[in-house]
Amino acid sequence: MRAGGTVVGVKVPFSVDDETDRHSVDVFARGGAPEIEASGRLDGVPDAIESFAGGVGAYAGGDRQTAIRRWREALAEDPANYLIRKQIWAVQHPERFYPEIDWDWQMQVLAQEREAEASGTSRT
Repeated sequence: MRAGGTVVGVKVPFSVDDETDRHSVDVFARGGAPEIEASGRLDGVPDAIESFAGGVGAYAGGDRQTAIRRWREALAEDPANYLIRKQIWAVQHPERFYPEIDWDWQMQVLAQEREAEASGTSRT
């Protein structure tokens, strides 16, 4: 997040055991803007950033359905964004992420979604 609460990235996975993650939380708690790894950024598509942030807020407020709808809106604006896809998948299929990430499943789903998008039958 940037100062003022704008979501610019999400660290997944996040761990309190990771010193870098703890440092980022400390920086943010003191009003700063922690550095976000490039792979976790939401850059260049303002509507996608706004929709993604709206989804994060809805999810934090307990509204899972609205969160997923907003994240799908973000994905429609920025279909190449893997971070947005993973957020949707993690909420819809937590068993594929916890306690271990099922990378093979993710690659299969990614291929299916991209094929559906190319043929115009996508859910986004």
